[in-house]
Amino acid sequence: MTQDPHPFRIVVAIDFSEPSRLALVEAANMAALRGAELHPVHVVDDAPDPITGRTDVTALDHRFETATTRAREFIDAELAELKQRLGAFGTLGQRVTFHVRAGAPAAQVVDLAASLDADLIVVSTHGLRGLARLVMGSVSEKVVRLAHCPVLIVRPKAHPKPAEAQLEPLCADCAKLRADSGNPDLWCPRHTRPHPHAHRFSYMPVAPTHGSMKFND
Repeated sequence: MTQDPHPFRIVVAIDFSEPSRLALVEAANMAALRGAELHPVHVVDDAPDPITGRTDVTALDHRFETATTRAREFIDAELAELKQRLGAFGTLGQRVTFHVRAGAPAAQVVDLAASLDADLIVVSTHGLRGLARLVMGSVSEKVVRLAHCPVLIVRPKAHPKPAEAQLEPLCADCAKLRADSGNPDLWCPRHTRPHPHAHRFSYMPVAPTHGSMKFND
């Protein structure tokens, strides 16, 4: 049996937002369980000034230094919290290397993964829709298109609540029949016939789900 040339390596993109915090936590959990190397990366966008068409090098250096300090604090804070919950964190603590790069975010994340021969990239999504998504684009989608290794997209869990059953109001014919009969007859002829929309309970339509099947003997 040949031994793996390097441990499992996970690159996780961070931008100091709440979604990227969730991505970091997810990546750190996986790294701790697998004894993997964790490589958080923050990318400083070096896009030129839209008016002059040039990049202010001094301002970029300042943003780079600020981002480096902030990335270290961001990562240390999140991993310190995980340390209280993960018994194997001692191993992970020695396998964390953070990176700060300048350039286009998606391209830099993928380039780092390639240079490290990473096995997984973890990115978050802000769940933008409509015009905001059109204007800002989606770094996670670009990473998926450019990456040459598996990509895990992390987003906050927000399942819609299941719809509650509600008793439908009586139709005019049913109400009249009950009044005329003193309530012995509950349903009008239309609602006593078998019907897929019987006059009983109303539910919000839901997508079909897969479940177990029970067979009677």
